[in-house]
Amino acid sequence: MAIFLLCAVRTFDRNTVWNDDKTLFLNDVKTQPNSAKLRNAAAGVLLSDVSASGDPASQIGKVEVALGHLQKAIEIHPLYKNAWLQLGNANYFLENYGKAERAYAKALEIDPGYSLAYKNLAINYRDYGKYLGEKQGDLDASILYLKKAEEMSEDDPETLRLLGVAHGVKGQLEEAIKYFKKALTIDNDN
Repeated sequence: MAIFLLCAVRTFDRNTVWNDDKTLFLNDVKTQPNSAKLRNAAAGVLLSDVSASGDPASQIGKVEVALGHLQKAIEIHPLYKNAWLQLGNANYFLENYGKAERAYAKALEIDPGYSLAYKNLAINYRDYGKYLGEKQGDLDASILYLKKAEEMSEDDPETLRLLGVAHGVKGQLEEAIKYFKKALTIDNDN
């Protein structure tokens, strides 16, 4: 009877944290701080929450907490490819493109066929190239990263458009036209 009562009390106590995945994972990571899987799951729900939240300060705060969980998950289990993927995603969100690149590369080192890491690395290259061109005015570096993105995802019309823009701004009109035409064959509504 005592065991039954103990189990009933424990079940009742756990009901409060079974409200949703976020509550469950963030609570459980406190009681099991050395679980890489729980750390990764907690980071995952926080990163999923970021897209739903409209407040930039709140988003950055959640990403920074997620980064802490991911770094601990990787410390516990250095070959946890999904933790490396999410670490890349968190850094990408914060526009830490170099850190994102290294995290995606590590996920691909662990599993060369990891398609999500490959896709996200290509997007990271594209957006880093865009950032370098638009915000830093470094067209040579911009083109370098955009070409890396193109090598990985040659049918991405946004990468091709950005390459056209970068070459156009540099005065390399033939190259610009080549990229714009290629982009139009993929997305003729643009």
